[in-house]
Order: sequence, then structure tokens, then C-alpha cells
Amino acid sequence: MATTALTDIHNLKNWLGTCLVGRRDTIDTLLTSMIANEHVYFIGPPGTGKSLLAGLLSKALTCQTKEIQFSRRTTEDEVFGPLDIKALVPDSGPSRYVRVKNPNVVYAQDAEVLIMDEPANASPAILKGFHALLQERKYHDGEKWADAPLRICIGTSNEELPDDCFALRDRFSIKKVESYLNGVESALMRNLHLNGTLTEAWSNVPAVKVDCFNEAHEEAKAVVWSKGATKCLTTILANAEASGIVISDRTQLKCLDILRAFAYYQGATTVRKNHLIFAKRILWDELVDREGIHAIIDDAIGSDARQIDETGQVVCGWFDEAEIIEIKRVVEARRDGKAPSWHQRDECIERAIGILKECQVTGIRLRDDFDPEDTENLRNIIKHEATNLANNLAYLGLNVVELMK
Repeated sequence: MATTALTDIHNLKNWLGTCLVGRRDTIDTLLTSMIANEHVYFIGPPGTGKSLLAGLLSKALTCQTKEIQFSRRTTEDEVFGPLDIKALVPDSGPSRYVRVKNPNVVYAQDAEVLIMDEPANASPAILKGFHALLQERKYHDGEKWADAPLRICIGTSNEELPDDCFALRDRFSIKKVESYLNGVESALMRNLHLNGTLTEAWSNVPAVKVDCFNEAHEEAKAVVWSKGATKCLTTILANAEASGIVISDRTQLKCLDILRAFAYYQGATTVRKNHLIFAKRILWDELVDREGIHAIIDDAIGSDARQIDETGQVVCGWFDEAEIIEIKRVVEARRDGKAPSWHQRDECIERAIGILKECQVTGIRLRDDFDPEDTENLRNIIKHEATNLANNLAYLGLNVVELMK
């Protein structure tokens, strides 16, 4: 799926990857968030590129951006604009609670890309003002609610939002924990900085229209869920509930479209089980649940492969059984013009027919329970071995169709 929008997004990805060494997963997370039209929260120690990535994105996009560095002294006026005193205390008529609109200043409600740096430092009262802005993309303007142009809010912080900001935390559907680069990545980053590659990349900012993400968002809606991925997600959610990990209804629903966006970003037209690895950045709200949900996701993604492998071992075992070997021996002997004796003939035929019936049932189960791509090899083995067995029975003069009834 190489559309114009996706090509532009991948070009942006390549530029960001040049600017930020060793942060491909982080870049993928941010761009998937943009396609999904969902907010993202990056948590990690200082110096891990969180704010830098958000800043680079805002420079590349041709749209209005607003970056807010929160502290305990941050006021509502700084974030949303000062109150219109004349409207609040008018000479006549009712008072109105409205903000002064300044065409030269971008406030939170004016931004298409909003960067909230260290929001955990802000007072809960200010953060509550973002609930409607982030969720409904609306803000209160005097006596009415007005639409905000917000496309994405990027949160960057050294810590998760506190418990008393749970509602705001829930607005960030995608979360990723950052860590420092490893030794190899750090050495590469230093070398690129010394030879001027990083400086050149940071200065050569591409111009990317935000419309390409709007187009990508619409195109991603056409991505369909495979049976295997649907079954896998159901297993993940059930195991999370059994483990005491609470996942809100809203998060579960948003997960469906976010994973569509991730599959689209990967160039796929179908959400497959391997795409559910991105659910590690969706299906937790508190850091304490993160490792648990990661283990559940890894186990669920691998469970189908284990089941298919176990089924394959069973199937291969059927065709190594004594009765089948005896049928093969008799057929080979007769083809060589010999007339071997057939011991336990009825038992051999009965078991052979039983195996053909089991192959039929197993093929149907593989078709109904798993994605075709995942079972192709095993289905080919069943088809090959069952065909050979049926042909051998027919060669011996047996009516296989009648015996299968």
C-alpha cells in the first residue's frame, strides 16, 4: 500500500531517523499516533530525545503548533490566553467568560500540534482544562463550545501523570517509555555529530503538509482485521482481565483503529497478529501494569504459532503409524509386481480412513481458527499426505469416497 500520503510520511520518518539516532521505535510511535489521530505520551529520563522529537515534528509540519513548558507557576492565561476583562465586567449586559483572541499568539486551543512538556508539574486545575480539548477537540468560548483544530497532543515527561490526573492520562491513548541509547547507538550518534551529519539534517527541515496525515487517517480506515489478529486481541484482553489489569472500554475501542493505523503505516492492508506488538503502547495506563501487559501480549502473539506447530507434529505422527506404513508397503510391492500378504487388512483400512477424516476436520479447523498465511505450510503437508494415502487406497481397489461417508 504505497499511497502518496504514506510515501510523504515515510520520507518524514527517514528525515527524523537521520536526526535522531536509535529512535526508530519512538518515531514509528509518533507517526502512527498522527495517522490514528490519537495523542501520545513519552515517558523517560532527561536527554532521551522526547522533546527534541516533538520539536522536530512541529518544525516539519506546515501547521500551527504550541509548546507549553509546565511548572507549578504556569497559569491559565499563559496556556489559554488572558480573560477579556471588558466582557467579564461589561458596561452593560451580562458578563461573559471569554479569552482575548490575539492573531499573533498561538494558544492551546489554536494549535494543530500541541506539545505538553512536563505536564505532571502543572496544577490539576489547569490540566482539567485540557480534558475536552484533547478528547472532543473542543474548548469553551464564552457561552458556547467551539471546535479546536487540534490534530495531536504530544506529552513529554520524566514521569507519568499523577493519580489525580487519571482522566487526562486516559486521553493519551498511546504511551511509550524511553531509555538511553546503548553503547553502539551512542557511538554512532557522536560520530554523526562530529562529521556534521546531524547538524546538516537538523537544518534541512522538510516541509510536510499536515493534510497527508488527514489522507492517511482516511486510508487507514480501509485496513481490515484478520481472524487471527481478532482472536489474538480477544485473548490478550481476557488474560489482562484475569491478571487484574484494568483496560477501559474506550481504550479497547481505540485500540482497534490505532492498530489499523499501525498496519497501514507498515504498508499492510490487513491487521495481522504481528501488528499487535504495537498494543504494548496502548493497553496500559499505569507503569506498574506495563510489564504485565507486555508479557501477556508476547504470549498471545506466540500462542497461535505454538498451536499450529503442535498440530503439525500430530499430523506428521499420523502418517508414521504402523497401519499407514503397511498400506504403503503393500502398494509398493504390488507396483513392483509382487503379491505380498496383507496382515490385519481391515484394521489398516479403518485407521487409514480415520486419518483421512481427521485430516478433513483439521483442515477445517485451521481454516476457521487461524489466518491462511500462518497455516499454509501445514495445510500443504496435510493435502500432500492425505492425497497420497487416498491414492494408495484407490490403487488397492477401495472406494475412498464411499468409505469416507
